[in-house]
Amino acid sequence: FSAKGIYSTWDCLSTISITITLLQNIKKKVRCALGITYSGTTHTTPDISTSTWKRENDSVKPMVNILWEGGQKLKSSTLATFNKKMQVMLVGGRFEPEEDELSAASFDFTDIIAE
Repeated sequence: FSAKGIYSTWDCLSTISITITLLQNIKKKVRCALGITYSGTTHTTPDISTSTWKRENDSVKPMVNILWEGGQKLKSSTLATFNKKMQVMLVGGRFEPEEDELSAASFDFTDIIAE
């Protein structure tokens, strides 16, 4: 700590010096919790590859871009089928009505309507 300006009093230094040990302990606990070893050296660039790339990173499968995947599925099948059926309907062609696979929702509004 370099005391400059208004911080260059003994009172300020005594206040700050109380927390130095506490801050060092917190720093050590955070470093241990994250599994990062102390790798700082003076006047050289430290090797931080152990801190940034863990062995577990090689075993993790990359995430799938679900927006792109969903867009491709929509464009390839569902949307194409829908557009074909709409074209047939617009020119007056016949089509087979589809049955809904889901049962109808059963809502009871009798108590609301009665009021």
